[in-house]
Amino acid sequence: MAIHSDVKKHTIESLKEDLVAVEYCIKFEKSDEADWGSFGIGCLGSPAFILLCSMIDSMGAYFHNTSAMIRVDGEERKIQTVADHFLILNHDKLFKFKISAKIIYEFYTKYRSPATHDNTLPLNRFLDIGNENDDIFVVDVNGELDLVRLRPLFVAVKFAVNEFSHYLKNGNWSDEHWLTNDLNNVRGKKTAPSQSSPSASGSANVPPTII
Repeated sequence: MAIHSDVKKHTIESLKEDLVAVEYCIKFEKSDEADWGSFGIGCLGSPAFILLCSMIDSMGAYFHNTSAMIRVDGEERKIQTVADHFLILNHDKLFKFKISAKIIYEFYTKYRSPATHDNTLPLNRFLDIGNENDDIFVVDVNGELDLVRLRPLFVAVKFAVNEFSHYLKNGNWSDEHWLTNDLNNVRGKKTAPSQSSPSASGSANVPPTII
């Protein structure tokens, strides 16, 4: 990891590092190691999932309190809370999913949050490594999210990170966006609130907008 004076550059490098780490975790075979005991089946699923959620969260944070609209359940929604960061899963240029708000918020509350904060999942909530072309989100007979597959989620996040990093590098993102302000507030430096959504500019090879 390099030292950066720019939050956007640091984010790009960190996301790339996260992708490398997740790929390592998914390819890791516990059965090849002697000291896993009764846990010696599968990949390093927990750290892989936590990092994937972190990357989704990070990308969503850049749209927090901007004018960017995400279509969910047939309505245009803004990202206004931390949980809303996961609405980025329906962004039409990053993930391109069309999942319901119910599933998005269940993913946040029943998967991301307990995995991140408690290193576990609620009862009857499962992770599976899956295959690249499998459905990522699987619901039970009651319409509740009960399984998330890691490998296809990794494929989707990797695509989104590559797209996001391109726009983050080349777009006219404000240095006063919500994420920068939040980081500055943590270290005690107050800045003005965020005001607008980003668009890409500055190169003939850069698409005109990300939103």
